[in-house]
Amino acid sequence: MTRVVFITGASQNTGRTMAEHFARRGDVVVVNGRSADHVADTVEKIRAADGQAHGCVGDIGSPDEVDRMVSETEEAVGPVDVLVHSATARKHAPIAEISFEDWSWVIATTLTGAFLCAQRVAPGMVERGGGSILFLGGHSAHSGVVGGTATTSAKSGLWGLTKSLARELAPAGVTVNCLSPGFVRTDRDGDSDARAGGRVPMGRFGTQDEIASSALFLTGPEARYITGQVISVNGGVYM
Repeated sequence: MTRVVFITGASQNTGRTMAEHFARRGDVVVVNGRSADHVADTVEKIRAADGQAHGCVGDIGSPDEVDRMVSETEEAVGPVDVLVHSATARKHAPIAEISFEDWSWVIATTLTGAFLCAQRVAPGMVERGGGSILFLGGHSAHSGVVGGTATTSAKSGLWGLTKSLARELAPAGVTVNCLSPGFVRTDRDGDSDARAGGRVPMGRFGTQDEIASSALFLTGPEARYITGQVISVNGGVYM
């Protein structure tokens, strides 16, 4: 069954890898991001591999932008069957130094964006009798991070959003879960296994493919009885 999968933050790093995995499964992938160039690159890469992709540039922290993007998606490729919220923002600074503007930006992208996207697509899923929503959290929500007040707060908020939405949407057959990655190699920071040291019991960083495979499972037909869960994929860094 071909699904329409809307992925926020899909133009780089793990978001892009997830988009590629869903496309290989045969889904129509809607690639969201704020950079038109990055979105276009991801769409081109998926299409070059014979996948189906549609670009969608916009700010998920804006209600009007979210409504526009989802409406354009519905007109171009059909209603959204799966929402994966991968977009996040990070700003590390001590509590006395982080500005209100930076705090607001992180919350708007990571938490408010998840709420707005879910609010826009959930009614259609309920009407059609099924669907999947997956938020990407992070292990910092378990442990906290010095200087990471904004990002950790936003990621923790995703847990509450997950559980509340899961209870609300379960009667309609819509699953809502949160995937919580640990240390993952990304294009952004070039982390290597050597840095894992004693922090990760498995002794290495995770791969973007491992996170993408978990996302595919949690939104797939084999996971229809899994909802309201925070699933950690972190090599045992938090048990």
